[in-house]
Amino acid sequence: MVEENMQQDVVRPVSFKWIILKSKRYGELRKRLHFAGFADIEWVDDDALNVKKGFLGLGARMKDIHVYEDCDFNNLKELFEDIS
Repeated sequence: MVEENMQQDVVRPVSFKWIILKSKRYGELRKRLHFAGFADIEWVDDDALNVKKGFLGLGARMKDIHVYEDCDFNNLKELFEDIS
């Protein structure tokens, strides 16, 4: 019975945002110490498409799926501020 009462207290969202972050180019990062071996990832677009298809398979709506490429810290900070 306790479990039943707990479920009533759960807040269920009415909408979702699905975020895909693609890191494709590492040119700037390679200039930093210990990152010289990082290679650009040519197939990341295919990976992101597969993730998007997976989200759609989970019931996501196309308008709620957002793809961001090569974000830096400030871009990610703004993104998460917007989401929250």
